[in-house]
Amino acid sequence: LRPRGQWRPQVHDSDGLLIHDEQSGEWLWRPLLNPAELQLGFHQVGNLGGFGLIQRDREFSRFEDSEARYDLRPSAWVEPGEDWGNGEVVLVEIPTDSEANDNIVAFWKPRQQVAAGDSRYLTYTLTFGAPSISGHPLGRAVRTFVGDGAQPGGGEAEGAYRFIVDFQGGAMDQLDRNAAVVSEVSARGGKIVEHFAEYIEARHGWRLSILARPEEGKDLALRGVLSADGKPVSETWTYQLGPATGLRKQVQ
Repeated sequence: LRPRGQWRPQVHDSDGLLIHDEQSGEWLWRPLLNPAELQLGFHQVGNLGGFGLIQRDREFSRFEDSEARYDLRPSAWVEPGEDWGNGEVVLVEIPTDSEANDNIVAFWKPRQQVAAGDSRYLTYTLTFGAPSISGHPLGRAVRTFVGDGAQPGGGEAEGAYRFIVDFQGGAMDQLDRNAAVVSEVSARGGKIVEHFAEYIEARHGWRLSILARPEEGKDLALRGVLSADGKPVSETWTYQLGPATGLRKQVQ
């Protein structure tokens, strides 16, 4: 939905958090939200290959701001200079009603706690540039849509939500439109009603569709990836829908 009182469709510097785990080989994408309440996300990593806040939306029509030019905002990518060991990337999403407030924070937290008086020496490279700065080879989640799963076209499943994720680029550009692409989805704090993958001619890409029902009072955490011939062809899309989310309040 358009922000209340705004003539601009969107206002943001980044639209997602990207994480690369070299141990598992996984590339993880988490769309950013402006939550109703403070929201923390913890993403476990065996061997961090890099993480960053990425601005994938590059179309002027998505922002319509000729001065701020949010469509040209750079992405930021952190690449460790050595093995940082086990840990997690923490995402902090702070509610805000003003673009003047920077409300997104992402940082690395080692699994082993740092005691008072101890020190850690870490080297890294911080790069600013286009959304492709990570060098990530898989299909990318370029759009995420969420709606009431009880509505016609949504699944007509009471208490459920429909999640639509469009993937494009990378390894997916090499796939034939009739390729046997399958969806792999998991949920925490709820149940999956259905999920499937389909080729969308109008997008020249693949779409992941998920219908999921959250447990009452719990965060619904989803993970989804597209694969072909037993190998991932897309990054892993993740999403968190909390009980205080505007959509859940509206539907309830």
